[in-house]
Amino acid sequence: MVAMKDSNVYGYVLVIPSVFVKKYLKEMATQDILLQVLDGRTWQMTLKHGRIIKGWRAFASNNDLNVGDVCIFELTDSQTPCFKVSIIPISQGREDVDLTKIRGLKCINTFPINAMLEAENFASENPFFALHIRANDRGDCRPRVPLDFVEQYFNKKQVVMLQFRNKLWRVKLIGDVPTKLSKGWGPFAKACKLQNGNVCVFELINKEDLVFDVHIFRGQS
Repeated sequence: MVAMKDSNVYGYVLVIPSVFVKKYLKEMATQDILLQVLDGRTWQMTLKHGRIIKGWRAFASNNDLNVGDVCIFELTDSQTPCFKVSIIPISQGREDVDLTKIRGLKCINTFPINAMLEAENFASENPFFALHIRANDRGDCRPRVPLDFVEQYFNKKQVVMLQFRNKLWRVKLIGDVPTKLSKGWGPFAKACKLQNGNVCVFELINKEDLVFDVHIFRGQS
């Protein structure tokens, strides 16, 4: 399982866990693999040293992947590697996704499923989105607000207020299209003791001033 980071959604590379590569894939510098989603569509990829370097951008775009979504890769043919890919759109807060179905999978890598299951039960009349907290290769844990949410509610504003346990933090968004939580995110994350694997639900409680009540799920219940 791989939770989508901003580099996966907006970039061109996906890294397959090294323990999986060593155990199940041929030790070749470069090889072709095939990804197939549940409706039968397929994409041919190039895998180099455990990194999908060709074809991934088209796959991510064609399947409308968002930061925080989870892709489950099931190896169905190891000779000419073919993966059946199931997509769990946790970032959209969809009610038709049953995350309990992934609990019993024989998964090669550890994954914070409990936090996702807890977040799935969140409900509100206010608009909200969920983000899976995960550092990129540079240790950067600053997440991105889903683009469709920004376009619908932010009205070109580049500052949000994050509320947790009655305390407020002012956080600035950056980017060509400002979606990445930047200045102010670090103090917020530190104060809230956020860790990789946590899931944060951002509930918009004040549309005028962009105030979000943040609900943190740590998967410890």
